[in-house]
Amino acid sequence: MNDINTAAAQTGNQTLSGGLKELSLIHKVSLYSVLCFIFLIPWGDGIWDGLARVFGILSFGLASLLLITEGTHKKFSYFHLFVLALWAWLILSVIWTLDINRGIDLTSRAIQIMLLPFLFSLIITNRKSILLAYQSYVLGNVVAAAIILYNYLNGIQSPYYNR
Repeated sequence: MNDINTAAAQTGNQTLSGGLKELSLIHKVSLYSVLCFIFLIPWGDGIWDGLARVFGILSFGLASLLLITEGTHKKFSYFHLFVLALWAWLILSVIWTLDINRGIDLTSRAIQIMLLPFLFSLIITNRKSILLAYQSYVLGNVVAAAIILYNYLNGIQSPYYNR
């Protein structure tokens, strides 16, 4: 098994057992941007509504640059095919919706959410980056819980939850 991983690392292919050292500069910057994005996802509108969006746009831009310069590092699965089928269904379903503005808004949000598997499968390519992604998500949830407790203890009401 080590021979396979060593041979793959020598040819420049990314394996799930590798570390962050063999990643290119664009891949590293993309990974750190995605980690910040994952960290901010649980916060929602806790600090500033646009912060997660800024990192999301940055992450998708860097992932696009990575895709153009290096191509894809991972084989896509049936899951990705089903996501594409759901995209097509959502776009087609806008045709017969009664409230076209609401339908377009919901479809665009769903498509943005469904872009995440493609982003993650392109950027998160080894065990170390998977572990970092889990850790950033858990840390983001801890910060989100702290924001909720702070708001509750200080009597700050959220317009989104009617508290």
